Parts: sequence; C-alpha cells; structure tokens
Amino acid sequence: MKKKTFLNVIKNSVTCLISLVMFVPILLIFTNPLKDKYESRSMSISLPKRIHLENFAIVINEGKLIGSFLNSMMYSAVSIIFRNNSYNYGSI
Repeated sequence: MKKKTFLNVIKNSVTCLISLVMFVPILLIFTNPLKDKYESRSMSISLPKRIHLENFAIVINEGKLIGSFLNSMMYSAVSIIFRNNSYNYGSI
C-alpha cells in the first residue's frame, strides 16, 4: 500500500513539473504584449514594470486586424449558409 502511495506521489510530482513547463509559453504570451520593446526582447517571465496597452492599438491599426476579422466573419458566414443548405437537400 505504501509503495502505491509513493508511486502516486512521484507520478503527481512529475505531472506538475510538466504542466509548469507547458505554462511558461502561455505566461509569455500574456505578459510580453504588455511590456515595452526593451523588456519584451528579454523574453523573461517577469511582470512588466509599466503596462503598455498602446501595443494592442499598434497591432490593430498597422496589422489591419479589423479588416482581416471582418473577412474571416464573411467567409465563415458563407460557409455556414452553404453547409446548412446542403443538409436541407440531403446531400451530406
């Protein structure tokens, strides 16, 4: 019984370590956009000294994100309409 408990503790510890390793890139995705360009180049997991929300405005404006989003919505709507029509006619 004690051997099973010890093995379970080892297994749980290993899985916790693996999940921490998987969590680091997600943490970087959420913290780096809030940093200035010098802080974000370091790719550290530290929190930003000052939050820079203007980075999001730059990406939206220069990357033409709104137009791309609207195009994606249009393609999705058209594909949903065609898909629903094919169900009505029994072809799929």
